[in-house]
Amino acid sequence: MFIWLDIDSVADLFSYWFMLKSLLLLCVVGIPILWHFFCDCYDRCQRGYWVRSRWAPPKNWFLEIVSWLGLVLFVLLLGFMSEKLAKTGKETIDGVTWRYKIVDGNAVIGRKHPQFCSAISVSTVGDLEIPSSLGGYPVTSIGEHAFYKCKKLTSVTIPNSVTNIERCAFEQCGGLTSVVIPESVTTLAYAAFGSCSSLATVKLRGKSCHAWGAPFVSCRALTAFEVEHDNEKCKVVDGMLLSKDGTYLAVGVNGDVVIPDGVTKIGYKAFSGRALKSIVMPASVTDIGDSAFENCRGLTSVVLPESMASIGFGAFHGCDGLTAVMIPDGVTNIEAWAFRDCSGLTSVALPESVKFIGNDAFHGCSNLASITIPSNVVHILQNAFAGTPFLDNAPDGLIVFSGIAYKWKGVCPESVSIPDGVTRIFERAFENCIGLKSVTIPNSVTNIGRSALCNCRGLTSLEIPEGVTDIESQAFYGCDSLSEVSIPRSLTRIDGYFWANIKKVYVAKGDVERVKSLFRESGNRNIVNYAEFVEREEPQKRRY
Repeated sequence: MFIWLDIDSVADLFSYWFMLKSLLLLCVVGIPILWHFFCDCYDRCQRGYWVRSRWAPPKNWFLEIVSWLGLVLFVLLLGFMSEKLAKTGKETIDGVTWRYKIVDGNAVIGRKHPQFCSAISVSTVGDLEIPSSLGGYPVTSIGEHAFYKCKKLTSVTIPNSVTNIERCAFEQCGGLTSVVIPESVTTLAYAAFGSCSSLATVKLRGKSCHAWGAPFVSCRALTAFEVEHDNEKCKVVDGMLLSKDGTYLAVGVNGDVVIPDGVTKIGYKAFSGRALKSIVMPASVTDIGDSAFENCRGLTSVVLPESMASIGFGAFHGCDGLTAVMIPDGVTNIEAWAFRDCSGLTSVALPESVKFIGNDAFHGCSNLASITIPSNVVHILQNAFAGTPFLDNAPDGLIVFSGIAYKWKGVCPESVSIPDGVTRIFERAFENCIGLKSVTIPNSVTNIGRSALCNCRGLTSLEIPEGVTDIESQAFYGCDSLSEVSIPRSLTRIDGYFWANIKKVYVAKGDVERVKSLFRESGNRNIVNYAEFVEREEPQKRRY
Protein backbone atom coordinates (compact mmCIF):
# COMPACT_ATOMS: atom_id res chain seq x y z
CA MET A 1 0.00 0.00 0.00
CA PHE A 2 2.82 2.41 0.89
CA ILE A 3 4.50 1.83 -2.47
CA TRP A 4 1.16 2.41 -4.25
CA LEU A 5 0.73 5.62 -2.26
CA ASP A 6 4.38 6.51 -3.09
CA ILE A 7 5.25 7.33 0.53
CA ASP A 8 8.92 7.45 1.48
CA SER A 9 9.07 10.56 3.66
CA VAL A 10 6.84 12.69 5.86
CA ALA A 11 6.67 15.18 3.02
CA ASP A 12 4.68 12.75 0.89
CA LEU A 13 1.79 12.87 3.36
CA PHE A 14 0.65 16.33 2.19
CA SER A 15 1.10 15.79 -1.53
CA TYR A 16 -1.87 16.21 -3.85
CA TRP A 17 -1.71 12.68 -5.22
CA PHE A 18 -1.42 11.20 -1.75
CA MET A 19 -4.63 12.96 -0.72
CA LEU A 20 -6.50 11.67 -3.75
CA LYS A 21 -5.30 8.10 -3.22
CA SER A 22 -6.10 8.26 0.50
CA LEU A 23 -9.64 9.48 -0.21
CA LEU A 24 -10.05 6.67 -2.74
CA LEU A 25 -9.06 4.10 -0.13
CA LEU A 26 -11.42 5.66 2.41
CA CYS A 27 -14.26 5.54 -0.11
CA VAL A 28 -13.63 1.87 -0.86
CA VAL A 29 -14.03 1.05 2.83
CA GLY A 30 -16.48 3.78 3.81
CA ILE A 31 -19.16 3.29 1.13
CA PRO A 32 -20.18 -0.20 2.37
CA ILE A 33 -20.46 1.17 5.91
CA LEU A 34 -22.66 4.04 4.73
CA TRP A 35 -24.78 1.54 2.75
CA HIS A 36 -25.31 -0.56 5.89
CA PHE A 37 -26.15 2.58 7.82
CA PHE A 38 -28.96 3.61 5.46
CA CYS A 39 -30.25 0.03 5.19
CA ASP A 40 -30.37 -0.16 8.96
CA CYS A 41 -32.32 3.08 9.26
CA TYR A 42 -34.72 2.05 6.48
CA ASP A 43 -35.39 -1.43 7.84
CA ARG A 44 -35.95 -0.16 11.37
CA CYS A 45 -38.89 2.05 10.22
CA GLN A 46 -40.80 -0.43 8.00
CA ARG A 47 -44.58 -0.70 8.58
CA GLY A 48 -44.59 1.40 11.70
CA TYR A 49 -42.40 -0.78 13.91
CA TRP A 50 -38.67 -1.19 14.42
CA VAL A 51 -36.93 -4.26 13.01
CA ARG A 52 -33.31 -5.12 12.21
CA SER A 53 -32.08 -6.24 8.83
CA ARG A 54 -29.98 -9.41 8.90
CA TRP A 55 -27.44 -7.48 6.81
CA ALA A 56 -27.34 -4.51 9.19
CA PRO A 57 -24.20 -3.83 11.24
CA PRO A 58 -24.18 -3.95 15.05
CA LYS A 59 -26.13 -1.31 16.92
CA ASN A 60 -23.01 0.79 17.42
CA TRP A 61 -22.95 1.74 13.69
CA PHE A 62 -22.74 5.40 14.65
CA LEU A 63 -19.38 4.73 16.33
CA GLU A 64 -18.05 3.33 13.05
CA ILE A 65 -19.14 6.45 11.17
CA VAL A 66 -17.59 8.74 13.77
CA SER A 67 -14.35 6.69 13.69
CA TRP A 68 -14.01 6.97 9.93
CA LEU A 69 -14.75 10.67 9.96
CA GLY A 70 -12.12 11.05 12.65
CA LEU A 71 -9.61 9.14 10.51
CA VAL A 72 -10.28 11.47 7.55
CA LEU A 73 -9.74 14.51 9.76
CA PHE A 74 -6.57 12.98 11.19
CA VAL A 75 -5.12 12.39 7.69
CA LEU A 76 -5.94 15.97 6.67
CA LEU A 77 -4.38 17.31 9.88
CA LEU A 78 -1.29 15.16 9.41
CA GLY A 79 -0.96 16.45 5.87
CA PHE A 80 -1.19 20.04 7.08
CA MET A 81 1.40 19.44 9.84
CA SER A 82 3.78 17.61 7.51
CA GLU A 83 3.85 20.61 5.19
CA LYS A 84 5.45 22.51 8.03
CA LEU A 85 8.00 19.73 8.69
CA ALA A 86 9.20 18.72 5.25
CA LYS A 87 8.86 19.52 1.58
CA THR A 88 9.60 17.91 -1.73
CA GLY A 89 10.28 19.62 -4.96
CA LYS A 90 11.48 19.49 -8.55
CA GLU A 91 13.74 21.89 -10.37
CA THR A 92 15.06 21.86 -13.93
CA ILE A 93 18.65 22.98 -14.46
CA ASP A 94 20.34 22.80 -17.89
CA GLY A 95 17.63 20.48 -19.18
CA VAL A 96 17.89 18.04 -16.25
CA THR A 97 14.92 17.81 -13.89
CA TRP A 98 16.03 17.16 -10.31
CA ARG A 99 13.82 15.57 -7.70
CA TYR A 100 14.68 16.38 -4.12
CA LYS A 101 13.33 16.75 -0.61
CA ILE A 102 14.06 19.32 2.09
CA VAL A 103 15.27 18.04 5.45
CA ASP A 104 16.31 20.42 8.22
CA GLY A 105 16.74 23.27 5.75
CA ASN A 106 18.95 21.25 3.36
CA ALA A 107 18.23 19.62 0.02
CA VAL A 108 18.55 15.82 -0.23
CA ILE A 109 18.74 14.59 -3.80
CA GLY A 110 16.50 11.66 -4.67
CA ARG A 111 14.05 9.55 -2.69
CA LYS A 112 13.46 5.90 -1.84
CA HIS A 113 11.67 3.30 -3.97
CA PRO A 114 14.08 3.62 -6.91
CA GLN A 115 11.67 1.97 -9.33
CA PHE A 116 9.46 5.05 -8.94
CA CYS A 117 11.55 7.90 -7.53
CA SER A 118 15.09 8.32 -8.87
CA ALA A 119 16.57 11.81 -8.62
CA ILE A 120 16.71 12.24 -12.40
CA SER A 121 15.54 10.34 -15.44
CA VAL A 122 17.48 7.06 -15.77
CA SER A 123 17.87 7.85 -19.48
CA THR A 124 20.09 10.86 -18.75
CA VAL A 125 23.24 10.58 -20.90
CA GLY A 126 26.82 11.83 -20.55
CA ASP A 127 28.46 14.06 -17.99
CA LEU A 128 26.40 15.20 -15.01
CA GLU A 129 27.10 18.08 -12.66
CA ILE A 130 25.16 17.93 -9.42
CA PRO A 131 24.01 21.44 -8.42
CA SER A 132 25.17 22.88 -5.10
CA SER A 133 21.64 24.15 -4.33
CA LEU A 134 18.07 23.31 -5.29
CA GLY A 135 15.06 25.49 -4.59
CA GLY A 136 17.29 27.85 -2.69
CA TYR A 137 18.43 25.12 -0.29
CA PRO A 138 22.03 23.82 -0.19
CA VAL A 139 22.48 20.26 -1.45
CA THR A 140 24.12 18.38 1.44
CA SER A 141 23.17 14.77 0.76
CA ILE A 142 22.78 12.37 -2.15
CA GLY A 143 19.98 10.08 -1.01
CA GLU A 144 19.55 6.31 -1.20
CA HIS A 145 19.24 5.01 -4.78
CA ALA A 146 19.31 8.59 -6.06
CA PHE A 147 21.02 7.56 -9.34
CA TYR A 148 20.23 3.85 -9.24
CA LYS A 149 20.71 2.22 -12.67
CA CYS A 150 21.53 5.49 -14.43
CA LYS A 151 23.66 3.40 -16.79
CA LYS A 152 24.25 6.12 -19.39
CA LEU A 153 26.07 8.50 -17.05
CA THR A 154 29.77 8.68 -17.91
CA SER A 155 30.95 11.09 -15.20
CA VAL A 156 29.56 12.89 -12.17
CA THR A 157 30.76 16.11 -10.56
CA ILE A 158 29.89 16.27 -6.87
CA PRO A 159 29.81 19.78 -5.32
CA ASN A 160 31.68 20.68 -2.13
CA SER A 161 28.36 21.26 -0.35
CA VAL A 162 27.69 17.49 -0.21
CA THR A 163 28.53 15.81 3.11
CA ASN A 164 26.69 12.48 2.76
CA ILE A 165 26.53 9.99 -0.08
CA GLU A 166 23.97 7.48 1.11
CA ARG A 167 23.48 3.76 0.58
CA CYS A 168 23.37 2.61 -3.06
CA ALA A 169 23.28 6.22 -4.30
CA PHE A 170 25.09 5.42 -7.59
CA GLU A 171 24.55 1.66 -7.63
CA GLN A 172 24.73 0.02 -11.08
CA CYS A 173 25.79 3.19 -12.89
CA GLY A 174 27.63 1.06 -15.43
CA GLY A 175 28.91 3.97 -17.52
CA LEU A 176 30.91 5.67 -14.77
CA THR A 177 34.66 5.28 -15.28
CA SER A 178 36.01 7.57 -12.54
CA VAL A 179 34.73 9.60 -9.63
CA VAL A 180 36.11 12.37 -7.44
CA ILE A 181 34.89 12.42 -3.82
CA PRO A 182 35.18 16.02 -2.54
CA GLU A 183 36.74 16.98 0.77
CA SER A 184 33.35 17.92 2.22
CA VAL A 185 32.05 14.33 2.18
CA THR A 186 32.04 12.81 5.67
CA THR A 187 29.84 9.75 5.05
CA LEU A 188 30.27 7.32 2.19
CA ALA A 189 27.72 4.57 2.86
CA TYR A 190 27.57 0.91 1.91
CA ALA A 191 27.42 0.25 -1.88
CA ALA A 192 27.31 3.98 -2.62
CA PHE A 193 29.03 3.09 -5.91
CA GLY A 194 28.21 -0.62 -5.80
CA SER A 195 28.27 -2.65 -9.03
CA CYS A 196 29.57 0.25 -11.13
CA SER A 197 31.06 -2.16 -13.63
CA SER A 198 33.25 0.38 -15.47
CA LEU A 199 34.50 2.37 -12.47
CA ALA A 200 38.32 2.19 -12.65
CA THR A 201 39.67 5.05 -10.51
CA VAL A 202 38.48 6.80 -7.37
CA LYS A 203 39.99 10.07 -6.12
CA LEU A 204 39.54 11.02 -2.48
CA ARG A 205 40.09 14.69 -1.70
CA GLY A 206 40.95 16.16 1.69
CA LYS A 207 42.73 14.94 4.79
CA SER A 208 40.22 12.35 5.98
CA CYS A 209 38.90 9.04 4.64
CA HIS A 210 35.40 7.65 4.83
CA ALA A 211 35.59 4.56 2.64
CA TRP A 212 35.46 1.99 5.46
CA GLY A 213 31.82 0.95 4.92
CA ALA A 214 32.28 -1.00 1.67
CA PRO A 215 31.07 1.71 -0.74
CA PHE A 216 32.71 0.09 -3.79
CA VAL A 217 31.43 -3.52 -3.66
CA SER A 218 31.35 -5.45 -6.94
CA CYS A 219 33.25 -2.79 -8.92
CA ARG A 220 34.93 -5.26 -11.26
CA ALA A 221 37.04 -2.70 -13.13
CA LEU A 222 38.47 -0.87 -10.11
CA THR A 223 42.25 -0.63 -10.44
CA ALA A 224 43.42 2.35 -8.37
CA PHE A 225 42.68 4.87 -5.64
CA GLU A 226 44.18 8.33 -5.34
CA VAL A 227 44.45 10.32 -2.10
CA GLU A 228 46.04 13.61 -1.13
CA HIS A 229 49.65 13.33 0.07
CA ASP A 230 48.71 14.98 3.37
CA ASN A 231 45.73 12.67 4.08
CA GLU A 232 45.74 11.91 7.81
CA LYS A 233 43.59 8.77 7.78
CA CYS A 234 44.59 6.63 4.81
CA LYS A 235 47.13 6.01 2.10
CA VAL A 236 47.37 4.14 -1.20
CA VAL A 237 49.74 1.22 -1.79
CA ASP A 238 49.72 -0.51 -5.19
CA GLY A 239 46.34 1.06 -5.89
CA MET A 240 44.74 -0.29 -2.69
CA LEU A 241 43.32 1.88 0.07
CA LEU A 242 44.93 1.27 3.48
CA SER A 243 44.78 2.90 6.88
CA LYS A 244 47.52 5.43 7.49
CA ASP A 245 49.54 2.99 9.61
CA GLY A 246 49.21 0.32 6.93
CA THR A 247 47.68 -2.35 9.18
CA TYR A 248 44.13 -2.29 7.81
CA LEU A 249 43.25 -2.88 4.15
CA ALA A 250 39.96 -1.07 3.56
CA VAL A 251 39.36 -1.42 -0.20
CA GLY A 252 41.14 -3.66 -2.69
CA VAL A 253 41.45 -3.65 -6.46
CA ASN A 254 41.19 -6.13 -9.32
CA GLY A 255 43.72 -8.34 -11.09
CA ASP A 256 46.72 -10.11 -9.59
CA VAL A 257 46.98 -8.73 -6.08
CA VAL A 258 49.85 -8.79 -3.60
CA ILE A 259 48.72 -7.52 -0.20
CA PRO A 260 51.38 -5.20 1.27
CA ASP A 261 53.54 -6.28 4.20
CA GLY A 262 52.31 -4.94 7.52
CA VAL A 263 48.60 -5.47 6.84
CA THR A 264 47.08 -7.38 9.76
CA LYS A 265 43.40 -7.29 8.81
CA ILE A 266 41.60 -7.37 5.47
CA GLY A 267 38.45 -5.30 5.94
CA TYR A 268 34.76 -5.89 5.46
CA LYS A 269 34.01 -6.62 1.78
CA ALA A 270 37.44 -5.27 0.84
CA PHE A 271 37.56 -7.35 -2.38
CA SER A 272 33.87 -8.26 -2.63
CA GLY A 273 32.86 -8.91 -6.23
CA ARG A 274 36.28 -8.04 -7.67
CA ALA A 275 37.71 -9.68 -10.77
CA LEU A 276 40.61 -11.19 -8.83
CA LYS A 277 42.95 -13.57 -10.60
CA SER A 278 45.30 -14.37 -7.73
CA ILE A 279 46.14 -13.07 -4.29
CA VAL A 280 49.25 -13.29 -2.14
CA MET A 281 48.98 -12.53 1.58
CA PRO A 282 51.94 -11.59 3.77
CA ALA A 283 52.74 -13.31 7.07
CA SER A 284 51.44 -10.26 8.95
CA VAL A 285 47.76 -10.98 8.12
CA THR A 286 45.94 -12.46 11.12
CA ASP A 287 42.31 -11.78 10.30
CA ILE A 288 40.17 -11.91 7.16
CA GLY A 289 37.08 -9.75 7.68
CA ASP A 290 33.47 -10.56 6.88
CA SER A 291 32.78 -11.10 3.15
CA ALA A 292 36.29 -9.90 2.31
CA PHE A 293 36.56 -12.00 -0.88
CA GLU A 294 32.86 -12.66 -1.46
CA ASN A 295 31.93 -13.50 -5.08
CA CYS A 296 35.49 -13.29 -6.41
CA ARG A 297 34.66 -15.86 -9.06
CA GLY A 298 38.00 -15.68 -10.86
CA LEU A 299 39.99 -16.66 -7.77
CA THR A 300 41.25 -20.23 -8.18
CA SER A 301 43.51 -20.85 -5.18
CA VAL A 302 44.34 -19.27 -1.84
CA VAL A 303 47.25 -19.89 0.50
CA LEU A 304 46.54 -18.39 3.90
CA PRO A 305 49.52 -17.26 6.01
CA GLU A 306 50.64 -19.13 9.11
CA SER A 307 49.73 -16.12 11.24
CA MET A 308 46.02 -16.43 10.41
CA ALA A 309 43.72 -16.77 13.43
CA SER A 310 40.20 -16.29 12.04
CA ILE A 311 38.36 -16.58 8.72
CA GLY A 312 35.43 -14.18 8.86
CA PHE A 313 31.75 -14.51 8.01
CA GLY A 314 31.29 -15.16 4.28
CA ALA A 315 34.98 -14.48 3.62
CA PHE A 316 35.07 -16.59 0.43
CA HIS A 317 31.34 -17.01 -0.12
CA GLY A 318 30.47 -17.53 -3.79
CA CYS A 319 34.06 -18.01 -4.98
CA ASP A 320 32.95 -20.81 -7.29
CA GLY A 321 36.27 -20.81 -9.18
CA LEU A 322 38.21 -21.64 -6.00
CA THR A 323 39.63 -25.16 -6.35
CA ALA A 324 42.18 -25.24 -3.54
CA VAL A 325 42.57 -23.57 -0.16
CA MET A 326 45.35 -24.12 2.36
CA ILE A 327 44.21 -23.40 5.91
CA PRO A 328 47.24 -23.13 8.22
CA ASP A 329 47.65 -24.49 11.71
CA GLY A 330 46.70 -21.63 14.03
CA VAL A 331 43.27 -20.86 12.58
CA THR A 332 40.76 -21.40 15.38
CA ASN A 333 37.50 -20.07 13.89
CA ILE A 334 35.90 -20.64 10.51
CA GLU A 335 32.86 -18.41 10.70
CA ALA A 336 29.42 -18.89 9.15
CA TRP A 337 29.22 -18.93 5.34
CA ALA A 338 33.04 -18.71 5.11
CA PHE A 339 33.24 -21.03 2.06
CA ARG A 340 29.57 -21.31 1.16
CA ASP A 341 28.84 -22.12 -2.51
CA CYS A 342 32.51 -22.65 -3.36
CA SER A 343 31.51 -25.30 -5.86
CA GLY A 344 35.06 -25.75 -7.19
CA LEU A 345 36.42 -27.14 -3.92
CA THR A 346 36.93 -30.90 -3.94
CA SER A 347 38.82 -31.43 -0.69
CA VAL A 348 39.71 -29.45 2.43
CA ALA A 349 42.03 -30.33 5.29
CA LEU A 350 41.30 -28.49 8.54
CA PRO A 351 44.21 -28.16 10.99
CA GLU A 352 44.12 -29.37 14.58
CA SER A 353 43.83 -25.77 15.79
CA VAL A 354 40.27 -25.34 14.47
CA LYS A 355 37.75 -25.20 17.31
CA PHE A 356 34.71 -23.63 15.65
CA ILE A 357 32.97 -24.18 12.30
CA GLY A 358 30.01 -21.83 11.81
CA ASN A 359 26.59 -22.19 10.22
CA ASP A 360 26.69 -23.06 6.51
CA ALA A 361 30.49 -22.74 6.48
CA PHE A 362 30.80 -25.20 3.56
CA HIS A 363 27.14 -25.33 2.56
CA GLY A 364 26.62 -25.78 -1.18
CA CYS A 365 30.18 -26.86 -1.97
CA SER A 366 28.74 -29.29 -4.47
CA ASN A 367 32.03 -31.05 -5.27
CA LEU A 368 33.49 -31.21 -1.77
CA ALA A 369 33.83 -34.96 -1.32
CA SER A 370 36.65 -35.05 1.22
CA ILE A 371 37.18 -33.00 4.35
CA THR A 372 39.52 -33.68 7.24
CA ILE A 373 38.04 -32.55 10.54
CA PRO A 374 40.19 -32.48 13.67
CA SER A 375 39.05 -34.40 16.73
CA ASN A 376 39.17 -31.38 19.04
CA VAL A 377 36.59 -29.28 17.18
CA VAL A 378 34.23 -27.91 19.84
CA HIS A 379 31.40 -26.55 17.69
CA ILE A 380 30.14 -27.49 14.23
CA LEU A 381 26.99 -25.47 13.73
CA GLN A 382 23.88 -26.13 11.69
CA ASN A 383 24.21 -26.98 7.98
CA ALA A 384 27.99 -26.58 8.08
CA PHE A 385 28.39 -29.31 5.42
CA ALA A 386 24.88 -29.36 3.92
CA GLY A 387 24.72 -29.89 0.16
CA THR A 388 28.19 -31.46 -0.07
CA PRO A 389 29.09 -34.97 -1.32
CA PHE A 390 30.91 -35.36 1.99
CA LEU A 391 27.48 -35.76 3.62
CA ASP A 392 25.18 -36.47 0.69
CA ASN A 393 27.19 -39.49 -0.50
CA ALA A 394 27.67 -40.94 2.96
CA PRO A 395 25.64 -44.12 3.59
CA ASP A 396 22.62 -43.99 5.87
CA GLY A 397 23.46 -44.46 9.51
CA LEU A 398 25.71 -42.75 12.03
CA ILE A 399 28.35 -40.51 10.44
CA VAL A 400 31.54 -40.81 12.49
CA PHE A 401 34.83 -39.01 11.89
CA SER A 402 37.83 -38.18 14.06
CA GLY A 403 36.23 -39.82 17.09
CA ILE A 404 33.05 -37.73 16.75
CA ALA A 405 29.55 -39.19 16.37
CA TYR A 406 28.52 -36.32 14.11
CA LYS A 407 25.05 -37.02 12.76
CA TRP A 408 22.54 -39.75 12.10
CA LYS A 409 21.61 -39.85 8.43
CA GLY A 410 18.39 -41.37 7.21
CA VAL A 411 15.54 -42.99 9.14
CA CYS A 412 16.56 -43.66 12.72
CA PRO A 413 15.94 -47.22 13.99
CA GLU A 414 14.57 -48.13 17.41
CA SER A 415 18.01 -49.05 18.76
CA VAL A 416 21.44 -47.53 18.11
CA SER A 417 24.86 -48.63 19.37
CA ILE A 418 27.53 -45.97 19.14
CA PRO A 419 30.84 -47.65 18.17
CA ASP A 420 33.76 -47.97 20.58
CA GLY A 421 36.40 -45.30 20.13
CA VAL A 422 33.92 -42.44 19.79
CA THR A 423 34.80 -39.74 22.31
CA ARG A 424 32.03 -37.22 21.62
CA ILE A 425 28.38 -37.29 20.70
CA PHE A 426 28.16 -34.11 18.70
CA GLU A 427 25.61 -31.29 18.80
CA ARG A 428 22.22 -32.44 17.43
CA ALA A 429 23.67 -35.83 16.44
CA PHE A 430 20.34 -37.63 17.01
CA GLU A 431 18.03 -34.64 16.91
CA ASN A 432 14.42 -35.51 16.00
CA CYS A 433 15.05 -39.28 15.96
CA ILE A 434 11.49 -39.76 17.19
CA GLY A 435 11.46 -43.56 16.79
CA LEU A 436 14.65 -44.09 18.78
CA LYS A 437 13.93 -46.14 21.94
CA SER A 438 17.40 -47.10 23.19
CA VAL A 439 20.98 -45.88 22.81
CA THR A 440 24.11 -47.76 23.81
CA ILE A 441 26.92 -45.38 24.69
CA PRO A 442 30.49 -46.76 24.95
CA ASN A 443 32.82 -45.98 27.85
CA SER A 444 35.09 -44.06 25.48
CA VAL A 445 32.60 -41.16 25.27
CA THR A 446 33.54 -38.18 27.42
CA ASN A 447 31.19 -35.47 26.09
CA ILE A 448 27.49 -35.39 25.12
CA GLY A 449 26.92 -32.27 23.04
CA ARG A 450 24.23 -29.62 23.02
CA SER A 451 20.82 -31.02 21.93
CA ALA A 452 22.54 -34.32 21.08
CA LEU A 453 19.39 -36.39 21.68
CA CYS A 454 16.90 -33.56 21.34
CA ASN A 455 13.29 -34.64 20.59
CA CYS A 456 13.99 -38.38 20.83
CA ARG A 457 10.46 -38.90 22.11
CA GLY A 458 10.62 -42.70 22.18
CA LEU A 459 13.57 -42.82 24.58
CA THR A 460 12.41 -43.99 28.05
CA SER A 461 15.67 -44.59 29.93
CA LEU A 462 19.33 -43.88 29.41
CA GLU A 463 22.54 -45.25 30.89
CA ILE A 464 25.27 -42.63 30.81
CA PRO A 465 28.50 -44.65 31.16
CA GLU A 466 31.48 -44.09 33.38
CA GLY A 467 33.87 -41.84 31.48
CA VAL A 468 31.39 -39.12 30.50
CA THR A 469 32.49 -35.86 32.12
CA ASP A 470 30.34 -33.20 30.37
CA ILE A 471 26.70 -32.99 29.33
CA GLU A 472 25.91 -29.86 27.34
CA SER A 473 22.74 -27.78 27.53
CA GLN A 474 19.45 -29.30 26.34
CA ALA A 475 21.13 -32.60 25.47
CA PHE A 476 17.84 -34.43 26.18
CA TYR A 477 15.37 -31.62 25.51
CA GLY A 478 12.02 -32.84 24.16
CA CYS A 479 12.59 -36.47 25.19
CA ASP A 480 9.01 -36.66 26.45
CA SER A 481 9.18 -40.31 27.55
CA LEU A 482 12.58 -40.14 29.22
CA SER A 483 11.91 -40.77 32.91
CA GLU A 484 15.00 -42.66 34.11
CA VAL A 485 18.66 -41.80 33.77
CA SER A 486 21.90 -43.17 35.25
CA ILE A 487 24.59 -40.65 36.25
CA PRO A 488 28.22 -41.86 36.58
CA ARG A 489 30.80 -40.74 39.12
CA SER A 490 32.90 -39.33 36.29
CA LEU A 491 30.32 -36.63 35.43
CA THR A 492 31.61 -33.23 36.58
CA ARG A 493 29.52 -30.75 34.60
CA ILE A 494 25.93 -30.35 33.47
CA ASP A 495 25.71 -27.21 31.34
CA GLY A 496 22.22 -25.79 31.57
CA TYR A 497 18.84 -27.41 31.10
CA PHE A 498 18.68 -31.23 31.42
CA TRP A 499 15.05 -32.43 31.13
CA ALA A 500 12.12 -31.80 33.46
CA ASN A 501 10.35 -35.18 33.10
CA ILE A 502 13.04 -37.20 34.88
CA LYS A 503 11.38 -39.24 37.65
CA LYS A 504 14.23 -41.54 38.74
CA VAL A 505 17.99 -40.95 38.84
CA TYR A 506 20.39 -43.88 39.40
CA VAL A 507 23.71 -42.97 41.02
CA ALA A 508 26.67 -44.80 42.55
CA LYS A 509 26.53 -45.52 46.27
CA GLY A 510 27.33 -42.41 48.29
CA ASP A 511 27.12 -40.09 45.26
CA VAL A 512 23.61 -38.70 45.75
CA GLU A 513 24.51 -35.32 47.22
CA ARG A 514 27.22 -34.64 44.65
CA VAL A 515 24.85 -35.38 41.77
CA LYS A 516 22.11 -33.25 43.34
CA SER A 517 24.62 -30.44 43.59
CA LEU A 518 25.38 -30.77 39.87
CA PHE A 519 21.69 -30.46 39.05
CA ARG A 520 21.24 -27.45 41.36
CA GLU A 521 24.22 -25.59 39.93
CA SER A 522 22.91 -26.10 36.38
CA GLY A 523 19.44 -24.78 37.23
CA ASN A 524 17.69 -28.18 37.28
CA ARG A 525 16.13 -27.86 40.73
CA ASN A 526 12.95 -29.59 39.61
CA ILE A 527 14.90 -32.85 39.30
CA VAL A 528 16.38 -32.38 42.77
CA ASN A 529 12.97 -31.62 44.26
CA TYR A 530 10.79 -34.19 42.55
CA ALA A 531 12.90 -37.04 41.17
CA GLU A 532 13.76 -40.16 43.14
CA PHE A 533 17.50 -40.74 43.60
CA VAL A 534 18.44 -44.42 43.82
CA GLU A 535 21.88 -45.65 44.92
CA ARG A 536 23.36 -48.74 43.29
CA GLU A 537 26.20 -50.80 44.67
CA GLU A 538 26.82 -52.93 41.61
CA PRO A 539 28.86 -51.61 38.64
CA GLN A 540 26.78 -49.64 36.20
CA LYS A 541 25.27 -51.61 33.36
CA ARG A 542 23.87 -50.21 30.20
CA ARG A 543 20.10 -49.96 30.26
CA TYR A 544 18.05 -50.51 27.13
